[in-house]
Amino acid sequence: MVSISRSLPAPVARPEPVHYQTYLAPILHKKFAKTWLFGAGAAYVGAVLVGKGNSFWSYTPLSWTIVGWMFIFLLTITPILVIRIGQLHLTARPQTSTFHGIRMSLGSISTYVTFGAYILASVSFVAVYLCSRTKQDKLNVLTEARSYARPQLNERFLYMYFFAFFSGVVQAVHHVLFDKAKLELCDNTKEPSDIISDSIVPCARNAAKLTVISVFFGPVFYLPFRQTIWDVALSITRTFYWINRNSALHGWPVGLGLTIRCLFVGFCLIFMVEVSSAAFTAYFSSYPFPDNLTISDKSADANGTLLTGLRSASRPMTQTLAFWELAVVSKNRSDRRKLIFTDVRKPNKMWDLILNECLQVLSDAEIGLSKAMSSQPPAPQPSPAPSISSTAVVSVSTPPAIQFSPKPAIVERQSPKARKFVESIQSSDERSPLSTVAERLPDVKVVAQPAVSAAVEKLLPYIQSDMGAPFRQTIQNTAARVLPNVKIQIYAVSALASLICASLDEDEYGVVQKNVSAVLSAFYSTYSALQKFTTNPPLHWTDVEAQAAGPNLKLEEPEALTEALKHGICEIMTAFKPYLDDILKPELAKKLRIVQEEVEEEENER
Repeated sequence: MVSISRSLPAPVARPEPVHYQTYLAPILHKKFAKTWLFGAGAAYVGAVLVGKGNSFWSYTPLSWTIVGWMFIFLLTITPILVIRIGQLHLTARPQTSTFHGIRMSLGSISTYVTFGAYILASVSFVAVYLCSRTKQDKLNVLTEARSYARPQLNERFLYMYFFAFFSGVVQAVHHVLFDKAKLELCDNTKEPSDIISDSIVPCARNAAKLTVISVFFGPVFYLPFRQTIWDVALSITRTFYWINRNSALHGWPVGLGLTIRCLFVGFCLIFMVEVSSAAFTAYFSSYPFPDNLTISDKSADANGTLLTGLRSASRPMTQTLAFWELAVVSKNRSDRRKLIFTDVRKPNKMWDLILNECLQVLSDAEIGLSKAMSSQPPAPQPSPAPSISSTAVVSVSTPPAIQFSPKPAIVERQSPKARKFVESIQSSDERSPLSTVAERLPDVKVVAQPAVSAAVEKLLPYIQSDMGAPFRQTIQNTAARVLPNVKIQIYAVSALASLICASLDEDEYGVVQKNVSAVLSAFYSTYSALQKFTTNPPLHWTDVEAQAAGPNLKLEEPEALTEALKHGICEIMTAFKPYLDDILKPELAKKLRIVQEEVEEEENER
């Protein structure tokens, strides 16, 4: 074994460190401020594009453009950024199918807030566009009339606002359906400006797609509500204008010219919103540790502050960034690693505290995988004992079995068939009569099995079609529910592997040595659970694509964690190769060597 010092210093009490969130909050505020400034720039470009006039002054703040910019920035960009920060999450939605996700969204207040924000953004942008039009564009509230006639309500004006409303609905549906509020953290060190530049083309493609949907389906949805919109608008307009008494509709308002205008306005609106949302994603998902300077470095007790972040399970963003920081510290910061190894203050050593948090997230993943693989429901938790003053029903002991006399009066007065039935349910032991009857009843599952099989045969062709795709309970959704934020487990594995490998040279007191076997055992236990899940996944009968894929089935979250575990095992096994026979049991060592050989073979093939 490695020769290490055993002279531990006298432990002292550990003071309460500053919470990780205290240092993280100003960083997130700064990121949002940068996103807001970028949105202000995008709003100014949008104001210039839809502004009035083609002179030089129309492109400068010394014109009507500044007024349009203020409205677009405050009423179009800001609502979108507010719902992005309000709905920010890192975990996948716990949905079994697309239809299930839609049903959950309909019962969530955030869905309706999203629709309101997108509709407000679209209507405000179109309002700025309409205010900047001239009489030649024929988009005013009233149409021009002859000197002796009253003006009429302009239906082209009404359709532009309907188009804005419909465009907002289309964007909101896209946002909710594809969970655009979810944030994917970037492990690379690219700058936010580079990430935004790379997202320009996807944003333009997405804006073009949503614009085409809004423009070509807008008239279809406008037609059923045309008369209602006209009547309501006419009654409101007569309050403020002296217009023609004729309330009949005129010709169809949507022509080629209006369609082209809707294409232009819709693309400008959606592209501006998409780019601002992409900037939000770029700033919040960018690498948060430039030059390996971590968030907790500002604290006097950096590792203690980091530990509070690891324990922030109720704040997924905080916990994920804390585990990310732990992985960076474990790999690139020797000064912080030494502090982890040498911090032996009461009540527990820092290494033991960090080890427990990392093993806990792996244990949670393993438990989730086991529950997904098991068809049995989880065992119910024991309910707390009721208080004396409680009015709830208190459980009592089981009453004694009812003993029938050899010839009860009820049997003597009944027919032979009734007597035979009563005698058959008499209790000859400690069981109750109801249990005897229940044993003789047929199994409900056996009785219902033919009906269920017939229903599945009838529904299967529909599920296999494109119309049945939203109702398929896919294994990908199951994997996302089991491992909703797999990056935490990946960072935990990476951190433990780096710390254990570095302990050979930096652990002065040997606090890590006794836990190497436990860590490798935990790694292999989680690895085995993942192998069972990916080799024989719990497929639902509606998941026809996974059944057809067979061994080529791809599961993103389990495969990513499997790769992290395999490389973590390989790193530790390589570093502790001379000491494996002393610290590992032969059976576990044999299993781990098989994993190590698989990793080495994969690297040789590459």
